Amino acid sequence: MLSPRSQSAKHIWLILRLVPVLLVIDDFAQARQLAMDVVPTNQTVMLTINADTSDYSGSTLIDLEVKAVTDSFSFHAERIQFDSLSLKHNKKSIANSFTRGENGLVSVHCAVPLALGKYSLTIDFTNAFDTQAVGLYRVVTEGNGYTFTQFEENDARKAFPCFDEPIFKIPFSVTLKVPQEHLAIANTSIEKESSKDGWKTVVFRETKPLPTYLVAIATGPLETVNVPGMKIPTRIVTVKGKLGLTDFSIKTTPPLMAAFEKYFDSPYPYDKLDLIAVPEFWAGAMENAGAITFRETILLRDPQKLTLSQRRSTAGVIAHELAHMWFGDLVTMAWWDDLWLNESFATWMGNKVCDEVFPEYEVGLNEIGSIHGAMNGDARPSTQQIRQPTGSTDNLLSNIGVIYNKGQAVLMMFEEWMGADLFQKGIRLYLKKHAWGNATADDLWAALSEASGREIGPTMNTFIEQPGVPLISVNMTSTGEIEINQSRFSNYGDTVGYASTLVWQVPMTVKYYDGNSVRTHSLLLTEKKQSFKLPNDGSVQWVLPTADAGGYYRWWVAPKQLEAIAGSFTLLSTRDKIGFINNLSAMLDAGGIGGDQYVKALYNFSSDHDPAIIEAVLDGIETVDAAFISDADELSFAPFLQKIFAPSLQHIGLSAKTNEPETVSRIRPFLISTLAIDGKDQSLIAYADSMADLYLAGKSDIDPSLISTFLDIAATTGDSILWDTLRLRFETATIPSERSQYLSTLSAFRNGRILDKALEYTLTGPLRPQERFTIPFSIAAISDAHRDMIFEWMMRHYDDIAARIPPSSLASLTRYAGGCSRARLDKAHEFFAQPEHRVEGTELRLLRVTESVEECLDLRGRESASVLRYLSEAVK
Repeated sequence: MLSPRSQSAKHIWLILRLVPVLLVIDDFAQARQLAMDVVPTNQTVMLTINADTSDYSGSTLIDLEVKAVTDSFSFHAERIQFDSLSLKHNKKSIANSFTRGENGLVSVHCAVPLALGKYSLTIDFTNAFDTQAVGLYRVVTEGNGYTFTQFEENDARKAFPCFDEPIFKIPFSVTLKVPQEHLAIANTSIEKESSKDGWKTVVFRETKPLPTYLVAIATGPLETVNVPGMKIPTRIVTVKGKLGLTDFSIKTTPPLMAAFEKYFDSPYPYDKLDLIAVPEFWAGAMENAGAITFRETILLRDPQKLTLSQRRSTAGVIAHELAHMWFGDLVTMAWWDDLWLNESFATWMGNKVCDEVFPEYEVGLNEIGSIHGAMNGDARPSTQQIRQPTGSTDNLLSNIGVIYNKGQAVLMMFEEWMGADLFQKGIRLYLKKHAWGNATADDLWAALSEASGREIGPTMNTFIEQPGVPLISVNMTSTGEIEINQSRFSNYGDTVGYASTLVWQVPMTVKYYDGNSVRTHSLLLTEKKQSFKLPNDGSVQWVLPTADAGGYYRWWVAPKQLEAIAGSFTLLSTRDKIGFINNLSAMLDAGGIGGDQYVKALYNFSSDHDPAIIEAVLDGIETVDAAFISDADELSFAPFLQKIFAPSLQHIGLSAKTNEPETVSRIRPFLISTLAIDGKDQSLIAYADSMADLYLAGKSDIDPSLISTFLDIAATTGDSILWDTLRLRFETATIPSERSQYLSTLSAFRNGRILDKALEYTLTGPLRPQERFTIPFSIAAISDAHRDMIFEWMMRHYDDIAARIPPSSLASLTRYAGGCSRARLDKAHEFFAQPEHRVEGTELRLLRVTESVEECLDLRGRESASVLRYLSEAVK
């Protein structure tokens, strides 16, 4: 769970794309993947859409090829009313009937067997717009109606009849009939347009081959602005009145696109590009070919209040989605078991290009923490391999955090091992061989192997098709060699790692110090135990098992070696230091170091003035707070926070200096928030209160990076008048980031009656679907008592919550049982055991929550006394 500091500052855009859970209507065809006897070769979709109404009509013509004689075939159409269905061969109708099965499956039964050849399936239909931001859904904002689509992974079937699986990659011809005053957008540019009786009919050019999940539609009184400096027509698209917030995205997109075209040695694959800002959107962004959709808060930024975090977030998400235009769109996974490949690659490549184009954003440094989080999850017994074989689309995204971040870490590690040039050569070869088609992970391994001249697949698969994270132990021998042992990393008390027989092939780049200089050496660990000779002439004083935090593994060295590395911190890179701090946290979890040792190390590292190191220390202190500081210990914890962080704030100051690095500006709100709220610094609280008052009174020259912090601090002692003021600001905000800011602050109050009002507002207020979790999630992060409050509220209002969000997102409510309370966990097991509270994915999510609670309780029982003793002594 993210802390309040992390929620407000680190943009979370990898939101789960939800998988529907449906009642079985028919027993026919329980197999989850469609047969290949009858396949689509082309599809025409014609829709009549008025975004100011609640439903729409349409027709579709699907060209089919029968590849094996059969008297039936299946496609998808979920909750769509058929007005007619006809099947023809050589213009002759074929008698048929159809039945409906689970998950939108429609099976056509023919009166006679279908011979090999070409057929056509025509369906006229009507449907209601979805209202939960999936499928083809309707949004009303500021009195205007709009429609948008979100089809990944299997929601195209909610919009129109189709073969809704990625292997069916075919051209689509889309025609949209919309009111004259509305704009219509699809994946391609417009071929022709005509108007009649207040309606216009827009015919779009046929697409290149696409899977259904990448088809996109948007309609309504949308506004557009062109993006100059692009080789193809490019626009930013917004709802009415938001074009003034597009400047940053306009400037950011062209250099990113140029960098991708250079890396892939291939032009952008499609004939145009629209970047569409969507007000209601569960996903952070979606890589629809030629029509990328984004949550408004990502794409639209107030040019007067841009912060480094906002620039980094916008650039990072745009880069991620542009990477998909080649990796995922041009070449598409054959089935969802390679979802990891799409998302891991786009994450890795997006970060790589962002670091190249905008090095000042330090995207790569920021992602070290995300990879650390992935390793934490991957250490638990319930973790799964990121290439998860499945014949179903049920709960595909339950492991998405590990998929994104483990995958990108593994790709980064293998690029370092192979060499960047050979890795790039392999990627280009892969795209060239499989352009406009489907491919699997094995196809990528083959291309990388061909480019490098060595077999990549067996090595890579040890990370992709095995669960868990390796623990690499490095010892220096008397002969000058290093002896390396590997095992499966486990947290203290978990037996899965100790009993594991898994072996990884680990590309390692170690960093070592010979007394004169710091050097690196690359090697490949293939056995449980191996010895290597480092290329040095003198004695080796220490070995850091992963250079620049580039390895996806935990590491251990002997205590004296650990001390030697820590004593040479000035010789290490910033990435080394962050990786070192993160690994210490893992060693604490595993029982490799004591709690007092960990806190003491954090205290020592806090003297480093590098903002990235200060942030890593802040993250570490949040770990200490969550594991060891009970509600009763808060007052005694405050003096230590003052001692460890006040010097850093004093060093950088309360306000930005002329030409101050943006990374310093980014760390200031974290320090102020920690010292004021958790450190109980009354002077800072008074300062923040005064600045919040000035901001709410209309003062415009307040540092934009501090506004949210000032408001949150003021809210901790705020009254109902302030809450109502912020609620009104939220409801009338026209700038997406301000709307998010005010909503987050509504949950920062400490007064119980006000928090009750905030929770009621969660269910009754004018919140968008993706905003429903903001208030309860933030309140739960305040303290363990507040987590109890939210869990009890969730149980009382489960039915109300279920009525407002897609069914499968209900599984994520198990998160509120997290923390360090066995009593709350026991209640969760009882509550979610009831059939009416158990949806697809609940069991796995609750298991993961259970593991995290058990870890916290174990760590607290094991190390709490030593931590509290150290904290007491440190402030004397």
